[in-house]
Amino acid sequence: MGLSIKNKQLVVSNKKVSDSTELIIKRRATLKAKKETKLSEVLNLLPPGIVQKDETGMGATTLELLAPRNSIIVEPIKITASSKAYKNTHNFGIPTLYVGSETKFHPKKPTRKEVLAYLNDPSIQYKKIMVVADSLVKVIAAIGPDVYKDYFLLLDEIDSFQMDSTYRKSMEECLDYYKLFDKSNRCMLSATTIEFSDKTLKEEDRTQLSYDIPTTRNILVIKSSTPDLLGNVKDKINEIVSNNPGHKIMVAYNSVKGCMSIAESIKTDGLLNE
Repeated sequence: MGLSIKNKQLVVSNKKVSDSTELIIKRRATLKAKKETKLSEVLNLLPPGIVQKDETGMGATTLELLAPRNSIIVEPIKITASSKAYKNTHNFGIPTLYVGSETKFHPKKPTRKEVLAYLNDPSIQYKKIMVVADSLVKVIAAIGPDVYKDYFLLLDEIDSFQMDSTYRKSMEECLDYYKLFDKSNRCMLSATTIEFSDKTLKEEDRTQLSYDIPTTRNILVIKSSTPDLLGNVKDKINEIVSNNPGHKIMVAYNSVKGCMSIAESIKTDGLLNE
């Protein structure tokens, strides 16, 4: 199945490489363009199967939220699902339903009655539903058996599900439902290479998305034993903030709970203003 290209002028290369489709797009539309190209400017729809992005921030989830079809998008953590639903509703004017536990954007859990009201609202042409993994079964049950033919299912950041054992059971359940959708109605997004032992998933179509000019970053690796990790990270952040005020800092740590502990500790100690 070929890619649904919206703007060919933003495409540098679109070809089949081994068992994968490789799409390379211009990082900027012109030399003077200040903003990076987003996938919604290049494609009409996300391709089905496993979609691997070379970089985060390309706008793959946004592309699906803007796509002219009904969508269920599964996120590994609730704040991501909630914030994207809020942004799509308030910034793009597309009513988007969030189904999950309370967040600052959605201080109240939606009731089944509210979910059904959204699904049956004739004024909403394309239904867009953001869910956390644990809520997928509730949404599918509310829609009914037609969900498998009437909706496109997107599992976002599937590598997060794989890497963190906290999500292992949720991931397995999501993948069970994923396989019930037609191959043309399902997609998994990842920023890293995904390997599956399941025969059905191994046979998924694959698409590689890249910019023509890759981002280069200076990455500092801190080697530390677990008991000293938090202290070492905080010391390094303090050093960077002191020497380079105003610079952005990203901490990469393959544990959601670990990231939360670091973030809470940094905020409590006042190392960063925001």
